[in-house]
Amino acid sequence: PDPGDDGCSTADVVSAIDAAVRDRVDVLNLSMSGLRGLDTVDYALLGAAEADIPVAMAAGNGHDQITSAQPWTTVVGASTGPDRRGELRLSNGSSFKGVMAAKGIAKTTPLVPGASVPAPGRTRAQARLCLPGSLDAARVNGKIVLCERGRIARVDKSAAVKLADGVAMVLVNAARRPLSADFHSVPTLHVSASEGDRLRRELRAPSPVTGRLVRVPDLKTHPRVLPWSARGRPDRHVVEPSLVSPGFGLLAATSGSGDGSSWELLSGTSASTATVSGLSARLRARHPEWTASRIRSALMTSATSAGQITPLAQGSGVASPARSLRPGLSFDLDPARYRRMLERDEDPSTLNLPSVMASQTNRTIVVTREVTNTDRRHMYYSSSTRGFGAHRVSVTPAAVRMAPGETREFQIRIVPRPGTQTELASGWVSWHGANGARVRIPVVLPR
Repeated sequence: PDPGDDGCSTADVVSAIDAAVRDRVDVLNLSMSGLRGLDTVDYALLGAAEADIPVAMAAGNGHDQITSAQPWTTVVGASTGPDRRGELRLSNGSSFKGVMAAKGIAKTTPLVPGASVPAPGRTRAQARLCLPGSLDAARVNGKIVLCERGRIARVDKSAAVKLADGVAMVLVNAARRPLSADFHSVPTLHVSASEGDRLRRELRAPSPVTGRLVRVPDLKTHPRVLPWSARGRPDRHVVEPSLVSPGFGLLAATSGSGDGSSWELLSGTSASTATVSGLSARLRARHPEWTASRIRSALMTSATSAGQITPLAQGSGVASPARSLRPGLSFDLDPARYRRMLERDEDPSTLNLPSVMASQTNRTIVVTREVTNTDRRHMYYSSSTRGFGAHRVSVTPAAVRMAPGETREFQIRIVPRPGTQTELASGWVSWHGANGARVRIPVVLPR
């Protein structure tokens, strides 16, 4: 393909989707985001949904809004993952934080900017980016090299440092790009653009700068949505993303690269989507009788909170592998409803989705949903609502007792409080089972 393009043509994607559907795959993963509006890929994915195949699709990266989100796809955003942190600690006491997969280097070592050590016949600009062959081995030998992101792959920069006999690399990030703890040829600390600016100022000192790379113990923190994970749009009729999953520094098998490695560390909503596809495959293996809509419902309703952040950033929350195995209640949906919705030009919010998107008005809104008891025994569930500051929200009936496999309808009644409408209001409706199950769906109310 053209190097300026990723080679992912619409015709090829549609052909691949159709072939996968004919092959009766268990799960369909698309680590790609689509175009705005309903396009050919969306229609191909509709065919997959009608064939009862769970479809997981990446929300996209780069602070953008989700471009293509249809009610028959599970759109996945990215939350924090393994916390592979490291530091560059200079001999003068300064330290610079970043991410690092390696153990680091304990020996205090000289640090040089790549721009100051270009190889003969190469420019400072090339050496600054640590392009292959751009570094002078005579001056890089045994040193930590400061490189900047751009032009080539991150791991190719560390390979260039190793080729010049450097022992480690500090990679300065471009603005508004995620940090990545990759597998590098030499121990590498990836720092933010602001940390890189600080480090450059240190390197302007007249005396040599020395330091060492240190692995920092991981912190046990509550999952949060990564800032570059694409957000949902309030003008849509479906809450997107559907949910989020770890999307930073995930250990992944690969088909192999030039260096012969079989593993790499991935970051992005593509990695998050692969995780959710794996969870869908596990649910399908554990419960072969479950439909695609029940698998999606199990993943979404069992998700845990990513903090005080709008559902247009986290969807239903962070995927919970253990909780999804026993969801308690399911929002089942006949896939034939999708095409009928399109043919009749119906509002997608009328579908029995495990989320609600309903535009604010100055009058009462009533939304209807159905839940099915997936447990093997009679279960009692009570409802609750949370987070609706600008609205009074109630559920009818407030509690239900359901036999195994029984389906019950309930209504969410949304009443605006006078004078308190906001640009975007949201909250949560939950069902709490006597067996400890918690079934939660997001409700978004854009103006």
